[in-house]
Amino acid sequence: MSKEESKIRRRCLSLAPFNVTLLLDKLTPTQLKNLSNHKYSSSGKSLLEPFYDPWWNFAITLCPLWIAPNMITFIGLLANLSSFVFMFSYCGLDGSGVAPSWVFYYAAFSLFFYQTMDAIDGKQARRTGTGSPLGELFDHGMDTIANCFFLPMIIMATNCAEEQEKAYFLSYLCFFVYYFSHSLQYITGTLTFGLIDITEIQTSTIGLLLMTGLMGQEHWAEASPIPGLSNRDTVVYGSACICFFALTRMFLLLSKGGCGPNGSSCAGTSILSPFPSILLIIGLGIVVGNKTGLAQQYPVAFIFYISMLCAKTGHKLVVAQLTKASLRLADPCLWSICLLGFNQYVGDLLPPNWLFAALSVYAIIDLARYCIRVYTQIAEFLKIRVLTIPKENQKLKSQ
Repeated sequence: MSKEESKIRRRCLSLAPFNVTLLLDKLTPTQLKNLSNHKYSSSGKSLLEPFYDPWWNFAITLCPLWIAPNMITFIGLLANLSSFVFMFSYCGLDGSGVAPSWVFYYAAFSLFFYQTMDAIDGKQARRTGTGSPLGELFDHGMDTIANCFFLPMIIMATNCAEEQEKAYFLSYLCFFVYYFSHSLQYITGTLTFGLIDITEIQTSTIGLLLMTGLMGQEHWAEASPIPGLSNRDTVVYGSACICFFALTRMFLLLSKGGCGPNGSSCAGTSILSPFPSILLIIGLGIVVGNKTGLAQQYPVAFIFYISMLCAKTGHKLVVAQLTKASLRLADPCLWSICLLGFNQYVGDLLPPNWLFAALSVYAIIDLARYCIRVYTQIAEFLKIRVLTIPKENQKLKSQ
């Protein structure tokens, strides 16, 4: 049997054509071609970035040239994950537990560490001449995953789960604002930073975690200097004001139209095309969470679950922007939350708690699977590595 015949035989016997997720995750030749022509574009600078720049410029000199930019990002994410695991192990699924002070001090340090690593990965790419569209995807992709730890930690640190309406209001608002910011890049072709942006939000959260370590979680339930508001209220309403300020700026940018033909997106689609995905997840999260009672029973776990679904959708958006492709609405992240709702509709055919646990694990696996598949496809097409640097690039390049 010839090699060609053997190849055809393997394809005929393969189950790949029946693997729906594999088909959904596959990039087309046109997408890969568009990816190779992509150029990163950004504008604006936030309020605190000039103050951080000297530290970031010093921190990059401590990084060996053999460490890949994506590995720097990934190490920062692992530090963030570890702080979330520590806090979650003490506070529990409902976020009502009390964690020792060192957990919050460590969380503040890990967030600062992640912020630093996230800021210097691009500098490392320029030092080693290894910048690529894959690096942009990996950077933004890890940011979407970091949000899965970031928001639940704020909820646990302030015991905001005691006032669940406020916890969900803030979480869903933050999910939408973060997605909106990357939708603008898909629409306009440029990532635009505002005066108050992620650096300022991370800095204020570091301060919140340090204060929690010093004063205890009960501090946030105490009355604030503002009459009628608790310290927790100042965090929730203050964060909401920042989000609405950002949304105002984003809507003004959106009103100017996109970079495509006739003011369309970079893919030539409607400027409203990115939004059904995130609105469906948030809408289904609100309805299914309340109908099943899971949102009330396990607030922190449910926020984490929805954040994983948002992270998958955010990843897809960044990929669509890099490859100038339209966004496909059908996705396993929507199927999973629909299954939760369907199970409740048929009278809890499966135990809802066990189903929720299984679907939470599936959401993590689905996100990891999507990342590995897409990163691998792009790396193979660009003939680069994801987490390592070839020896010939392990030297300082002129910048």
